[in-house]
Amino acid sequence: MIGVELLDGAGQPVAAAGMADVRLACADAGLLITSTNNTIVLMPPLILSSTEADELVERLDTALHHLPEGVVPARSEPAAPVSVSAGVSAGVE
Repeated sequence: MIGVELLDGAGQPVAAAGMADVRLACADAGLLITSTNNTIVLMPPLILSSTEADELVERLDTALHHLPEGVVPARSEPAAPVSVSAGVSAGVE
């Protein structure tokens, strides 16, 4: 599950009416999403190719660029990197 928080041009959470515009723009771009408050919730399959991930990002980008003036994604700090190899090899002889 991926959440994308949206803020308006003043840095405030997007209102319900704005989120309705977001859902419609995503549907027009071919994305089926859900939302809670001012957060878009994406639920891609657990097995996702890099090509499919690129397509998802392109469609989301298209949708967000067709929103009414003043609706912008919030900036957030990136999550700390996770070492997959360390978790996979732990306890394996």
